[in-house]
Amino acid sequence: LDGQGGELHALKVVGGFVGSNTEEGIKARTAMLTNTLETRMRVLDELDAMIDTESETDNKQLQYNTIKRSISKAPIYWGQVMPPTITAPVMACVVDGRIRTSLSLIAGAGASSKAQCDDWWALAQLPTEMGGLDVGGHAEGCRGYYASTVLACWPELQRTCPVLAGLSID
Repeated sequence: LDGQGGELHALKVVGGFVGSNTEEGIKARTAMLTNTLETRMRVLDELDAMIDTESETDNKQLQYNTIKRSISKAPIYWGQVMPPTITAPVMACVVDGRIRTSLSLIAGAGASSKAQCDDWWALAQLPTEMGGLDVGGHAEGCRGYYASTVLACWPELQRTCPVLAGLSID
């Protein structure tokens, strides 16, 4: 506490980071989330290093499925439990950028122009029903993730918070 001026600006609660809505609290929560997500994304370094051999020829499929089904789904939790003013910048910098790098390696996009890569990434973030890969897009999704959680908890919020008791969202 001495290094923080005697104040606790943020702490971890049920996996999310809560704190005061002061500049210090926002910085602390942002730093904690950044550290957590950078740690989570490090597994992609090992995944990116996997190459096909004579006996293992499906590494790209394994890489893609790990990204789609695990790596890209985990950050949604923080988007649900923390405000988008904190999560969106971290998701853009740490999560979406790192996932894009790994998917670019799988796709062999190195010979493509920046414009082609940007178009491909925009499409990759779409759901599979719309022709995308259903990966990334977390920075854009943070507002929706958070709003869905607030709305799911709305009756309980109204019950426990007198200020919200009379407020209708219907």
